[in-house]
Amino acid sequence: MAGKKGGGRPPARAASPLNEALRRVQEMVGRGFVPARVGREVEGIVAGWRAEGQGDLVEELLEQLQAGVEAASDSMAELDPDSKAAMRAGENALAALTAARDAARQDAGVPALG
Repeated sequence: MAGKKGGGRPPARAASPLNEALRRVQEMVGRGFVPARVGREVEGIVAGWRAEGQGDLVEELLEQLQAGVEAASDSMAELDPDSKAAMRAGENALAALTAARDAARQDAGVPALG
């Protein structure tokens, strides 16, 4: 592609704050961060949004995290209970997603589920 700058790729667009937050949570869950740490990260993200006047993103984040918790719960039901490593990884992921959801839920003024 002689003569073309950038190798024919379209210019990169900045990710939305919501997508960046979801990417960060996904990264932390995938790397095995403890649930409390994931929850604190979400609290920090939400506090930053509030400070920047983007508090309306919290409801969207909460909806996405709730969907993630439901999907992780469904995945847990499909795991072979004899696969201890898979069960442990699934439980850890579910706990971290639940902590993230609960942190967003608390900020949105919605009571946490028991």
